[in-house]
Amino acid sequence: MKDFDYLSLSGQHLLIFTTLHEVGTVTKTAEQLELTQSTISHSLQKLRQIFDDELFVRSGRSVKPTQRSEYLYKEIKPLLLRLNELTEQQAFEPALAHFDYTVLANDYQVGVFLPQLSQLIAAQVASFRLNILPSSKPEIQQLRQNDIDVVFSPFAPDHNDIMSVRLFDDVARCYYDPAYRSPPLTQQDFDDARYVGLSFTKGESASQTHKSIIHAIDDKTVIRTHSFATVAMFVEGSKLMAIAPSKLNALWFAHLDSVALPHQPTPMTMRMLWHKKYQNDPKHKWFREQVMACTNAFRQ
Repeated sequence: MKDFDYLSLSGQHLLIFTTLHEVGTVTKTAEQLELTQSTISHSLQKLRQIFDDELFVRSGRSVKPTQRSEYLYKEIKPLLLRLNELTEQQAFEPALAHFDYTVLANDYQVGVFLPQLSQLIAAQVASFRLNILPSSKPEIQQLRQNDIDVVFSPFAPDHNDIMSVRLFDDVARCYYDPAYRSPPLTQQDFDDARYVGLSFTKGESASQTHKSIIHAIDDKTVIRTHSFATVAMFVEGSKLMAIAPSKLNALWFAHLDSVALPHQPTPMTMRMLWHKKYQNDPKHKWFREQVMACTNAFRQ
């Protein structure tokens, strides 16, 4: 039985073996690898025990590989090159990339920037598929698993493994249908009104949620629905009002009028969230850069 098995091999042993095979002397091998001759000799001794072969024999002032050594060199050299490739940072090439990403987002993000983002990315990569799942609050467990690549949300969970970056801010306005009611002008007008709200904000305090977006008191919200688009549909043709982000002016709320709230609301900060495991992944990092580029105008 041999004293050593293959698990005793190290990358340095293999590098010494291939270098000695190429330069032909222990002295040159030590100089090239900046090691002592003693280190080279000890490694060679260990390699001989592992492979149960002399590996190199003296021939004048140099050494010559044995037949077994010739065979091993052909196998080990590509292995070392592959190990070197694995340790190098690979450049990401968008034109060769295939994306099949799943994100959590609601119709606000879909309406404001996700179509532009998909067009921006699709024009640069080999193939692009974006799967958008409905979101109310970030599901941390989905981020920790492999279910979700990115979450777009105003909520900012406080977890060490969840990364977050600000995309842009938005402020709330009060929307109403001018054909059915006059604009609210006083605090009393706001207090007397009835509202349409989002179901996933019910019961959330101002400190827990995107403070300026749904500001109506719960007992004055007579209709709750699942999306901003349907909020606008209920407001249109009624005396109801809704408090929603100003960037929706040009979307589903385009047929409604809006006024500023009586008190300057705290801006909503839209964020992009991802798991820390993707932080240095070149492909994921490039995707996040495209998101930042797509929303850059909103940060001006």
